[in-house]
Amino acid sequence: MKNEKIMMIHDEGDVITKHNDVENATNKQPVSHAVMIELTEFLREHLVLKRIFVSATIDNIYSLYKINSYYVFQLKIDPKYRGLKHIKFKPIEDHVSDYKQILTEEISRGGIIICCTERKLKDHSKNLKSLSLDFPNILIHTYNGKNMEIHTTNEKFKELLMKLKNKKGKEACSRKGNFLYLSNDIPLCRFYGIAQEAGEKTIITIGNNKIDRGISFVADTKKDPLTAITMILKTGNKMHAVGITQIIGRVTGISAPNLERRVYTSRENIELVKTHNRNREGILEISEDGKLTSEIYNNEFIFEDLNGRPVDRPSTGVNYPSTRLSDNNYVTETLEFDTMKEGLDYIKNNIDNSTGPNIATIELHKEGKFYKANPRVNDYKVYSSSELDKITNWKWKGQNRNYLFLPCYKDISNPETVVWRVLIKPLQFR
Repeated sequence: MKNEKIMMIHDEGDVITKHNDVENATNKQPVSHAVMIELTEFLREHLVLKRIFVSATIDNIYSLYKINSYYVFQLKIDPKYRGLKHIKFKPIEDHVSDYKQILTEEISRGGIIICCTERKLKDHSKNLKSLSLDFPNILIHTYNGKNMEIHTTNEKFKELLMKLKNKKGKEACSRKGNFLYLSNDIPLCRFYGIAQEAGEKTIITIGNNKIDRGISFVADTKKDPLTAITMILKTGNKMHAVGITQIIGRVTGISAPNLERRVYTSRENIELVKTHNRNREGILEISEDGKLTSEIYNNEFIFEDLNGRPVDRPSTGVNYPSTRLSDNNYVTETLEFDTMKEGLDYIKNNIDNSTGPNIATIELHKEGKFYKANPRVNDYKVYSSSELDKITNWKWKGQNRNYLFLPCYKDISNPETVVWRVLIKPLQFR
């Protein structure tokens, strides 16, 4: 049996986002990463093992692994694939909040239109209700990790949804007033497929926090499936290049190759994505010649500047050498939540070895109706959101915790405006 060969293919192979040691188990790794190492050790005891890592983030590979491009090869691309080069970018200003004119034009083209303009879930629902008044005959729904909220006047579609069952065998869809609520047990592709079966030709999908995941916004119908061909994207001016590229990637793919892809976003985002893509093409070009090593990447390769934006999530530690920040002055990844529980749940489920403040600990720093924060000094105070925004040189060295959890206020005089910030420690300081 020892001479038998097996190949292990690691999808999303840039596992450095969890831990950059893929050979040795340590107590600093998440459970899933340690189990993966345990499995490889077991297989090597009985088989000849070859491991292949598949990744779309070539920057991460050269930046954090000591590899030679001799071991890197590109997968063939389907000739029907429509990627970044095929997208028609249309600039919009950041302050624009009314997209009615854009939607009117895009609805006439049909397909799935992704609106990724609001971060908070409650704003998705508001956006849905507002658009349902402007476009009463269009299928509009939210997609953000909670149950889908749906506006439709298509009675056949309503009937089909009401027949669906969730994983527990109960009704997956319910009605409340003029809106339907569908369990997130139902895959998005099935939802689109049912809509297409009911005769829908245009769908508006409203979301944010799940749009950048590896999901195809395509119906599961076999012939000419409804496909995402339009996106309206608003991110602000801090999001990293990989994140924006992944979001925009939701309108790429091999489905409906004859339909033009369009993305409406800020000029800054458009330039960021194009520059980042040129840098990647440069990396791949040298890789094909077998001349690129991690050492050359980190010390000699010349990149086009991303105008101060990071390459990837700061927690990965990936950045272009020319823009890499010093260890003690690193702009960290920041997430914001409406409630304390949402923030604590995120820490519990997403941050490696997360030990730190629970609700009881935070309660100790409450004064009257206000929560106090202690971001970098020994005294606690009530912070406004704008004050925390100005702090960029977080001192991570010497801290055992992999994150900071801080309350702050949009209006320093109103305790009802509290929001909760989670700041994630960059990987190289853990």
